[in-house]
Amino acid sequence: MINREIKFRFWNHIIGRMTNKNYLLSEIHDEDVNFKLLIPMQFTGLIDKNGVEIYEGDILKTSSGIGYMVFDNCGYAIKSPGSEAVDYEFSAFYLECEVIGNIYENPELIQ
Repeated sequence: MINREIKFRFWNHIIGRMTNKNYLLSEIHDEDVNFKLLIPMQFTGLIDKNGVEIYEGDILKTSSGIGYMVFDNCGYAIKSPGSEAVDYEFSAFYLECEVIGNIYENPELIQ
């Protein structure tokens, strides 16, 4: 059993950027906040070679190319652009990868 901190970040379509829990809590009094427009991305419990936390939707540079993190079949996996297949890797694999963006802020990286 792997213990990991449960945390999220959110893509906010309204302002076009990532937000975190602290931002959400400070804005919760605002009636204009539409939580349906926030896309949650959960922390995977993994870090890349630079110590950057890896979240769902992060784009990774790997030894075999570019992929992005997805939650699939009760686990986190890396998906290659243009493919239906996902690869379930050991956590040590991600220590050799680098987060280079995410699917919302940098969609051009996976097209």
